[in-house]
Amino acid sequence: MIRYEYLTLVWIKRTNWDEIASIREADSYAAVPEQTWTDEWYIYHPHKSEPEVRPGSILMSELFNEFGRDGWKLVTSDIADSVIVNVAHGWREVGTPIKRVFILIKEVLK
Repeated sequence: MIRYEYLTLVWIKRTNWDEIASIREADSYAAVPEQTWTDEWYIYHPHKSEPEVRPGSILMSELFNEFGRDGWKLVTSDIADSVIVNVAHGWREVGTPIKRVFILIKEVLK
């Protein structure tokens, strides 16, 4: 009998903008940190309660190749969240993904 298992990859990009806005609201003359962006991969393996966390500097293709060698196949992907940024690629006020979700499947013989 063939059984299927699913693996979920979630890429999240975060910024410290909320912290900056809070400082400005409390004191408009206070020194504020520069806005920064960080990103991470969260890998939800079957039968595990906590995700594996990897740095966002890992290329998507590296992860797909790694899991592909283990028999995983991409089923679907989705941009789960996006945000409007000031300027990107020559555009003003353009949307950019900040959370992407990828679902992979693997056949498991049982």
